[in-house]
Amino acid sequence: MMNLAHILSGTTPLNLFRLLRDNQFRVHFAQYPRLILVILMNVLNTPFVLLENRIYGKRIRSTKVIQPIFILGYPRSGTTHLIYQLSRDAQFGWCKTYECMSPHVMLLLGPFLRWVSRIALPKKRPMDNMPMGPDLPAEEEFAMANMGLASMAHGLYFPRQFTAYTQRFALFGDEAMKAEWKRNHLFLLQKLTYKNKGRQLILKSPFDTARIPEILELYPDARFIHIVRNPLDVYSSNKRLYQKILPQLALQNISDQHMEEHIQQTYKLVFDRFHKHFPLLDDSQRYQIKYEDFIGHEPKVIQAIYRHFNLGEANMIAESSGHAKNGPDQYKKNQYTLTREEEQMIAREWASSFQIFEYDMLTR
Repeated sequence: MMNLAHILSGTTPLNLFRLLRDNQFRVHFAQYPRLILVILMNVLNTPFVLLENRIYGKRIRSTKVIQPIFILGYPRSGTTHLIYQLSRDAQFGWCKTYECMSPHVMLLLGPFLRWVSRIALPKKRPMDNMPMGPDLPAEEEFAMANMGLASMAHGLYFPRQFTAYTQRFALFGDEAMKAEWKRNHLFLLQKLTYKNKGRQLILKSPFDTARIPEILELYPDARFIHIVRNPLDVYSSNKRLYQKILPQLALQNISDQHMEEHIQQTYKLVFDRFHKHFPLLDDSQRYQIKYEDFIGHEPKVIQAIYRHFNLGEANMIAESSGHAKNGPDQYKKNQYTLTREEEQMIAREWASSFQIFEYDMLTR
């Protein structure tokens, strides 16, 4: 039986209409029951959305976002494991899973949403071995998708547009979408800062890897941690990712072949822009680590990050409560295999990243 629950249940009727219109209402007929439930939930949420904005809107907009830390890296590069480790430190705030799902009402209905999420969420993510929970960090990209059109999460709901959405919502070839993204992103981070009583935020949205200029326009004092992984593993892991999550999120069908083409294209698009901007950052604003150096050596790498950004004592991570089960000993890598033809294709198409990140082609 189909699971009818969907993250878009946390959006508004207007935003859902804009998304459907942007995709010419091309929803697979098998997804109609899910879409009907989403529409019903959007309508039921509307009074609470209006009420939360009425009560908290001015306070949120007057909140200052202080030196947010952005974790960069193409999907499946270890960004989740990194933010799980950092979020064990109580000095930070982050976008929690239940907040990503319902960004419009996280203040008004927070305890209720947290309770529902604890019941509804699986214990582990479907594409890997990472735990899930209402208070664990999630990608603010999903919150952005429920706030407006300018979000790459919509590429998971309408995967035929994945590359086009990368151009519009990550590289910002669409100026109107850039303005909308900046407006919604600032409001989201102000709301999260307000909810976290002014604490410094750590954020993880993989397609922020291409958004460095836009992030700096909003937060000139932002800090960036980039985690990079062998491109061959990134490609094979993304294949598995979309095979696992698209059946749960996509409102239209797409073949594995077409999704693999999207992976090839979007990786190049993201890193072509990243390579132009990341090296220009002041050393005090950027830090880069390798996935292969991080896994199994988490405390050492975390301490290096803390020293680089003057974040205080890293031993708080080992002592913080509530995240004990997310420690390094809980992390297990999935094993992937690629054909020789796939390895050659990735080595050819992503050659610049192999060279810049110093990975040997065709070897892992």
